[in-house]
Amino acid sequence: MKNAFLLCGLLIVLFGWQSCTTKEGTVAFANPTFGGLDVVSTVDSARIFIDGRDSGLKTPALFTDIPSGMRKIEVLAPGFSLAIEDVEIIEGEVSRIELDLTALPETASMEIESDPSGALVLFNDLPVGFTPLTLEDVSTGEQDITLYNGGRQVVRETIQLSAGQQLMVQRTLQPFRHVLVEHLSNTNCIPCPEADDIIEALLEEVGIDSATSIAYHPNYPGENDPFFLASADDVLPRIEYYAEPPIPFVLLDGIKPSTLFNLEENMRNGFAERFAEPPAATLEILDFNDSFAAFSELRGRIRVTALESLGSDVFLRVGLIQRFVAFPPNEPPGTNGDTQFKDVFRAFSPSAEGTSLSLGAGETIDVEFDFTPGAGWGEDLHVVAFLQRDSDREILQSVWSLIQE
Repeated sequence: MKNAFLLCGLLIVLFGWQSCTTKEGTVAFANPTFGGLDVVSTVDSARIFIDGRDSGLKTPALFTDIPSGMRKIEVLAPGFSLAIEDVEIIEGEVSRIELDLTALPETASMEIESDPSGALVLFNDLPVGFTPLTLEDVSTGEQDITLYNGGRQVVRETIQLSAGQQLMVQRTLQPFRHVLVEHLSNTNCIPCPEADDIIEALLEEVGIDSATSIAYHPNYPGENDPFFLASADDVLPRIEYYAEPPIPFVLLDGIKPSTLFNLEENMRNGFAERFAEPPAATLEILDFNDSFAAFSELRGRIRVTALESLGSDVFLRVGLIQRFVAFPPNEPPGTNGDTQFKDVFRAFSPSAEGTSLSLGAGETIDVEFDFTPGAGWGEDLHVVAFLQRDSDREILQSVWSLIQE
């Protein structure tokens, strides 16, 4: 039952508040539930997106294992306006929606290319494919596009399309250092909420395209921290790796440490220094962040491309975080009163040790990852991958699956 406290909090965010009560140190919580969804549209073969992710299916389609709760369904077909509808998925039931697609009075087309190719394309925040990509009969006017290829500068643009236009978009995606912020917190650490607020504010300022965050919860000062209990087997090796530092504690790329004293100034300086350093590799997360997979399919690949030689002491580590966890305002899980937590660490795949790599400049390797879902896991889960050199603890590059919010 070591996961119980954490899972209760997750259910608040993911599935709505359900009864969580304590008795002799045990928490009773409801497991996540699932329902079905039948999606039809007035135009067949429209692509179906669920909560902003490609379902991989086209209308008409029947889904059988969607987590219960409110879901945003979008269907898109060339020459027609995007149709959007919110639907409630009810446990054990099959909901049905029919979306009305309206023909566009004017359309345009786009050819999108990138160097290197294979960049994920988001068109108005929907993942529509990988470069090189042709989009036929799309809406005119202002349209947002994003080109994403892990370990490279993200391209975000608003493009004006006119009727009948055939626009060619060609962009070069430059290698870019993505900084990893690892920080230690504990629900019984009194100064930790102040540090967490500073960290979150700076991460928002820097932006999700530039920095990633992992919040580890060690077993001190309170051993009953629910986040520690939920991930102890993976957290303890990571804390020992950094010689069990005091908390609150922050590390930028494994080598820029800071405590609460002068935290904001130290983090700003650390970001500036790390962004100035060229990355040693690019990292891409494949088969995970662009699709709405089945609940049990928390798997994918990390593609590592070395920009310089990587020695045998370089390890690829792949973690999973919960983006946001909330407890009821009057029921904090610890003595410091905090009830809202971001980027909470959940697990490593295959372990905290990671995968040893030895690559020459220009060489590429794909490493698979696989997380086994537990009760209470939901869709607000993101992969964080990073390359770390164990001889000096420096993180050479990082990436995460969150590219939009």
